[in-house]
Amino acid sequence: MLILTLPEPSLKHLLMYYIQRMKMNEVQRLRADVEHIINENPAEIQITKKAYTDDGAGGKTETVTTATEFTGRIFSTAVKPAIDIIQPAGIQHRNEYKLLAPFNAEIAEATENVKQTFTMDGITYLITELAIIKYAGSIISKEVILMKVS
Repeated sequence: MLILTLPEPSLKHLLMYYIQRMKMNEVQRLRADVEHIINENPAEIQITKKAYTDDGAGGKTETVTTATEFTGRIFSTAVKPAIDIIQPAGIQHRNEYKLLAPFNAEIAEATENVKQTFTMDGITYLITELAIIKYAGSIISKEVILMKVS
């Protein structure tokens, strides 16, 4: 008979996580790893998508939709706190951010005619690039490059 004494709840949680992992296939394990990373510092995300189409009279029609809310993780990609961008008006300091999203998050490819944004803690982010991470033909996660717009 094996008796385990786990003094901290976090150790028990970690043990249960790895026991569940042993019962999964590789795609499920990779998705569980992404979920574990997201849950270390989660953010509730709801993307607003604005699609622009020609109205036939030289203008554009805007269609606004809201995606299903999901839990993701926002993180800074810069090794140093800010990136210096030199422009005619002077040096602009800008932090770079990414969003790690689960495989089933409703995020579209960023294009000229589709603008996707979300707001968190009073800051609005624009999705500028989408990378879909796959393994054996299955989507594991989505990684998004963000630009702070306000």
